Amino acid sequence: MVTAPSRRPSLPLRLTGIGKRFGAVVAVGGVDLTVEAGEFVTLLGPSGSGKTTLLKVVAGFEAPDRGTVHIGATDVTRMPPGRRNIGMVFQNYALFPHMTVARNVAFPLSVRHVAREEIGRRVAAALALVELGGYDERLPAQLSGGQQQRVALSRAVVFDPGLQLLDEPFGALDRRLRQQLQEEVRRLQRRLGLTAVFVTHDQEEALLLSDRIAVMNQGAIEQIGPPHEIYARPRTVFAAGFIGESNLWSGPVTARDGADVTIAADGMNLRARAPAVASGGSATAMVRPERVRLLGGAEPADNRVSARVEEISYLGQTQKYLLAAGSRRLTAVWDLTAAPVGSIAVGACVTVGWSAADVHLIAG
Repeated sequence: MVTAPSRRPSLPLRLTGIGKRFGAVVAVGGVDLTVEAGEFVTLLGPSGSGKTTLLKVVAGFEAPDRGTVHIGATDVTRMPPGRRNIGMVFQNYALFPHMTVARNVAFPLSVRHVAREEIGRRVAAALALVELGGYDERLPAQLSGGQQQRVALSRAVVFDPGLQLLDEPFGALDRRLRQQLQEEVRRLQRRLGLTAVFVTHDQEEALLLSDRIAVMNQGAIEQIGPPHEIYARPRTVFAAGFIGESNLWSGPVTARDGADVTIAADGMNLRARAPAVASGGSATAMVRPERVRLLGGAEPADNRVSARVEEISYLGQTQKYLLAAGSRRLTAVWDLTAAPVGSIAVGACVTVGWSAADVHLIAG
């Protein structure tokens, strides 16, 4: 076990009313965001959602048209990048090819005029943290992609940054290496207590790594919250469709029965547990694929649908089923250990269902 070196405490980040345009295009439109000290927050969204532009504003690579950026108590909005004390990790590693691993990691300390003996101590400790002790004299070209990204991580923490920014750092790696580095980053962040802002379009990655996720769309944060909340209770149709797979149906709320309401959607009368939703409005009903159950015989369910299996995708311990019920399509994910799931074939007719409590309603 490597002991984490002593370091200055990380700092909170506060963005207030950040706006950024490129000509007629609004890249970021009035974003407010607070990241607490030691927190790992992910900016998640599709290409063009504004997440990378927002990260560049925090780093100082882009100046906002309006709004302020505070790191700790300091307003850094107009401060050059080199004075913000931010660690950066990029997708392409951004290592100096002519420098050894040790010199790459030492670079941020050298430009800060840290004493040579102190540089040596800090570099050794930072490389040990990412399990690259003994690689000091190698060049980047002599390392694997995963090792190069570990060097980049080591360089980003060696000078005790108040904040760490990571811009899709695993995009160039294969799945196995990406999973290894995800674990490495989370372990390092927790051990050092780093304040981290992470950018990705990978939903699984965001769910795995984050304390909170900020879902971005068209330059705005649509929802921010812990991963379980973002997944189970999305506040917008965009968030519901972007985070994981969803079955979504929209229609009017036609009736109430105690805590349950009925939504007339796509020819179905869907029951949902929604005590705060009034009749007469409209809503979108979301059911996650893993909540769709295979029903047998007269097994009861609040919502019950007869369907035909159109496609089956093998996912290891589970299989994903695309089901057709007339003009409707829905997706189910079932554990292969649950009989009789393993015997279902394309073309089979099945009855599926889900409880009212498994339906999440999005108003409007």
